[in-house]
Amino acid sequence: MPKEQIFEIKKQEKLEVPEKETEPEIVWSPEAEKEGEKLVMQISSLKESLNQAEEKGDLKEQAKILDQIDPLVKRLEILTEEETILFEQLTQKELKEQYESQKNLCRERGFLQTFPNGQEGIKDEEGNEYPFPDFKEIMTKLKKEDLYQEKIEIFEKPLILITPFALSPKKMANEYSKQIEEHFVEERVDGERRIPNKNKTKLFGVNKDPLELRTDKENVYFDDSLKNLLYFPEWKEQAGAVKPVNGISKKQAIDQIGGWKISIIENIPLVPQKGQGETKQKEIKIKGKTKLIKRKPVEGGMNAAEQYNLLKQQNEQGLTIEDQIFYSMLYLRENNIVLDDDQRTNYYCRILGNCASGYVPGAGWIRDSLLAFMYRYSPGNRYDYCGARSAVMI
Repeated sequence: MPKEQIFEIKKQEKLEVPEKETEPEIVWSPEAEKEGEKLVMQISSLKESLNQAEEKGDLKEQAKILDQIDPLVKRLEILTEEETILFEQLTQKELKEQYESQKNLCRERGFLQTFPNGQEGIKDEEGNEYPFPDFKEIMTKLKKEDLYQEKIEIFEKPLILITPFALSPKKMANEYSKQIEEHFVEERVDGERRIPNKNKTKLFGVNKDPLELRTDKENVYFDDSLKNLLYFPEWKEQAGAVKPVNGISKKQAIDQIGGWKISIIENIPLVPQKGQGETKQKEIKIKGKTKLIKRKPVEGGMNAAEQYNLLKQQNEQGLTIEDQIFYSMLYLRENNIVLDDDQRTNYYCRILGNCASGYVPGAGWIRDSLLAFMYRYSPGNRYDYCGARSAVMI
């Protein structure tokens, strides 16, 4: 902010922390309100000194005081931005935290490279470069479409997932395996099982049980059938059989959406099995108007075509295998818990954004086999435990 603008702000009779009624809405947390009030007091005090220097005609002193005011005003602006409510379920601060967490994950796993121009990004298998998405650009896109706001408000624990889509899924699975190993602290070996140190390990199941691992250190099973996937197929039921239609290659998918796939998803460790999905409805305000939105989550007990059709009716899509792996890594990083771990059933999560030679990929954690798995399954099954994650691509 130029000093002239700061000077004009300080000349106001009274400087106050913005009220809740301002647009966009600002809801101050106790910590932020305390810091904001302190900043206002400091700025007000300096304003009095600035007025005195003005009366004396002391330009040097005025410049000195303006230099002191400048960082305080900038901090107040940042604080205001962080407390701004863009969506009822997500503040801008929370969105920024999601963004930074995923960027840091990409750094930690070696996905990001520094390009000659100084930007960080990823390269596909042909060497094409894709800079990490800009936060402000993501925010602009989120605010542009009413659909995005609807999904953020109706989804359970909405997350803006920034998937390094141009990477090889196999490479990502290998990094997930290494990450699992890094979270595990071994106490002893029992046959083919590595028993965790319950006080030190950081690898847990959904129910917070410390997880065991294999002695051969195969922490992720990535089936060979998933190496040549098609993307964004339509799942259709024809003559009693469920088949994928109109899938495209990975290269075509990258050409269409770019090297990064940005989606709104639900930040939940398990998807609903049959009978667990609860239809939600909620009144929200979009552009000043109240709108009633409804959503029925996809659950088990449906075949892939039925799940796909329900998603399509609600302007949603299935995840791709890159989404599934990256989200698994993110969830482990933030919670020390593996994704899709349900030891009570033969649960797995369908990955409807891909098809593998007519089959639908699935993923989960197998307690008996002590690993995460990614395999292909028949799309026509209606097993109670075969749910699917949904997303809205931005």
